[in-house]
Amino acid sequence: MEPLPEGLVAALASPAAYPEDGSAARGVRHVQTHISHVFLSGQRVYKLRKAVSLPFLDFGTRRLRNADALRELHLNRRLAPDVYLGVAPVVPAGSGFRVGQLGETAARDAEHALVMRRLADGRDALSLLTAGELGPVQLRAAAEQIAA
Repeated sequence: MEPLPEGLVAALASPAAYPEDGSAARGVRHVQTHISHVFLSGQRVYKLRKAVSLPFLDFGTRRLRNADALRELHLNRRLAPDVYLGVAPVVPAGSGFRVGQLGETAARDAEHALVMRRLADGRDALSLLTAGELGPVQLRAAAEQIAA
């Protein structure tokens, strides 16, 4: 198992870790899922895979974590090209870390975060479906795009 660099998660909870994201100055919220650390600024979402190996996925190495971030970027851009912005390296900066420039590839020597445009609360597909605002027309369009 190749763990995330020590101090990386704590550093990403600081607005200073996002020099390219002016909205981070208003604060960054850290949310955890069972497989990811998610950092939310006012305008962006940064998803960093945890170093975990489970029966249904393996993020045990940086290479595997970065490959999955790229896979999610390319798969989900098909349905939400204006949401999935790219991946960004998380690089050492002083005594901590910062998020680097957006790109389309992952360097071998850095963890990478998937970077997305932050949607307004309640405007994601699951919330819209639950609220009855995602109907047959939208679902059919998504299915056709996936099938293509």
